[in-house]
Amino acid sequence: MRTLSPVLVLVFVACTGSKSTGTPTTVDLASDTDTDTDTDADSDTDTDTDSDTDTDSDTDTDSDTDTDSDTDTDSDTDTDTDSDTDTDTDTDTDTDTDTDTGMMPIDGAGPGDLVITEIMNNSDAVDDDFGEWFEVLNASGGDLDLQGMIIRNDGGSQVAMVTSSVLVPSGSYAVLGVSDDPGTNGGVFVDYAYSLDDFKLGNGDDELVLTTSTGGLIDEVFYDGGPDFPDEAGFSMTLDPGALDDVSNDNGGNWCAATSTFGDGDHGTPGAANDGCGGTPTGPLTAGELVAGDLVISEIFKDADILGDDEAEWFEVHNPGSVDIDLDGLTVHDLGTDSHLIQGTVIAPAGGYITLGVSGDLKLNGGVAHAYVYGSGISLGNGDDEVVLSFGKTVIDQVIYDGGKLFPDPKGYSLTLDPGALDAVDNDDGANWCEATSTFGAGEYGTPAAANDAC
Repeated sequence: MRTLSPVLVLVFVACTGSKSTGTPTTVDLASDTDTDTDTDADSDTDTDTDSDTDTDSDTDTDSDTDTDSDTDTDSDTDTDTDSDTDTDTDTDTDTDTDTDTGMMPIDGAGPGDLVITEIMNNSDAVDDDFGEWFEVLNASGGDLDLQGMIIRNDGGSQVAMVTSSVLVPSGSYAVLGVSDDPGTNGGVFVDYAYSLDDFKLGNGDDELVLTTSTGGLIDEVFYDGGPDFPDEAGFSMTLDPGALDDVSNDNGGNWCAATSTFGDGDHGTPGAANDGCGGTPTGPLTAGELVAGDLVISEIFKDADILGDDEAEWFEVHNPGSVDIDLDGLTVHDLGTDSHLIQGTVIAPAGGYITLGVSGDLKLNGGVAHAYVYGSGISLGNGDDEVVLSFGKTVIDQVIYDGGKLFPDPKGYSLTLDPGALDAVDNDDGANWCEATSTFGAGEYGTPAAANDAC
């Protein structure tokens, strides 16, 4: 028998498809029917470098360690659709609608959070027992409740406390005074009334100190009764709007007498923005600079009883402003033919009173030292008549009295304008006039060149 060669045996085995029982030396990857359809077109390029060792449960027990380098695009229900573009720009629209008003109690206030801006220490329209008040500005930047605040003088001998809630919005003013009745306090709307027995503002020099309930200083003003701070009855001391802080208000040069009127006729701006000081008043104002109301006719002595009218007649003029006025160049006249031109310097001091009369003889005129004597050119009618002050066509003030219909018509008594009506409008009304009660000179009644008796 012929023996087959080894080469032919191998060819024969290959042709018959018989398997060798030996270990294969190659892996037929093409025939690996590993059916994971893996058509997954998801472009999930999130560099998903997951190193999952491909635990797909296909029983594919072949021991191939599956080193295929395919970046594992298998569709293993990896449905995570997050394209991981995480554009979360945190558009959190939380506009913080927190409705907390931020009301600060007075014990949370520090120096300068509250500023003393105006002081009425010497009212004229009403008695000080009712008319004293002061104003504060909330400069803290938040709302303040004044409850618990201490009001005192420097030595602490006078002390009052705010015992109820007084809410002061940021940037607003509050007024504290001895009376909260506008009918008796001169027409002031007071936010809090303290007792005059506890605290009183001196008419000369004094101190106003504000502290927390525990004594922490908030603000203080030491006024001096005239050398540096203003000191005029019926005029509040007002802090210039350009100096509204707790340092500037220590300087008397930043304060002046108020020019606006309120209520019954005193001057001030309680609870409102202050009048401007405009620097130190230089004055005096001249007749040509005056406007209506700059002078007020405040008393008329037209019909003497003990003395003769030809020597005793006079009238009084009040300067309600904060600057002296020179009457030189003004005309005194009635609505008829009486007329006199004032010549020479005649000063009506700021906040003061002067008289103009027919005679300068103190023995004949009742002992009145007139600031100006006009002589016989002016006669004050015992019944109805007019007193007019003018410059050119400008009427500064006038009073038309009527001999008893509305105005009083006394003999031996002056017609006196109520202190609560000291302006050029209120003195047009006869109801604001009455008979004087004080005596002067030989026994006639009036208050020449001084504050009037109250009606």
